[in-house]
Amino acid sequence: GDMLWTSDGSDIYYQGKSNGQLPVDVKITYYLDGQEIAPENLAGKSGKVKIRFDYTNNSKKTVKVNGKEEEIYTPFLMASGMILPGDNFKNVEVSNGKVISDGSNNIVVGIALPGLEDSLKLDELDLGDRDEIPDYVEVTADATDFKLEMTATVASCGNLDEELDIGVQTNDVVHNSSRINQK
Repeated sequence: GDMLWTSDGSDIYYQGKSNGQLPVDVKITYYLDGQEIAPENLAGKSGKVKIRFDYTNNSKKTVKVNGKEEEIYTPFLMASGMILPGDNFKNVEVSNGKVISDGSNNIVVGIALPGLEDSLKLDELDLGDRDEIPDYVEVTADATDFKLEMTATVASCGNLDEELDIGVQTNDVVHNSSRINQK
């Protein structure tokens, strides 16, 4: 049902379960040497690994734009990250993101904006050669004895200037994948 909270300027934390659809779905697919593989079967394997995060924006509304009805997606920034140990992962790359090494680990973060390309109808404009606005993140690496402690994905539709200064806001959705450890 409907809930009303009075925060008096303090943060509100809520934990619960919902049967409703999330505003953004995250699908994580794993590949080993070009073949899709179930995460539980990847543990301990070696080879060329690809981890793909596909985001589906489920939050759209019909609004009037210049007097015309248009379907517009809620603009969500998706950020997915993971820490890949240098002993197990070499040649780490990420689409739409950054890999930073601290000498023993590769810290990987990728971003996407699912639905924004469609909302802006950029495919209808003659913009010449341009990059598409990403709705996925792909991480590739040469893996030895694959193990992955966790991945984390944050979805935000808040003010990024504020969030970069003060952290994750209460309107965010957090997704953690299950662990894939050595057998």
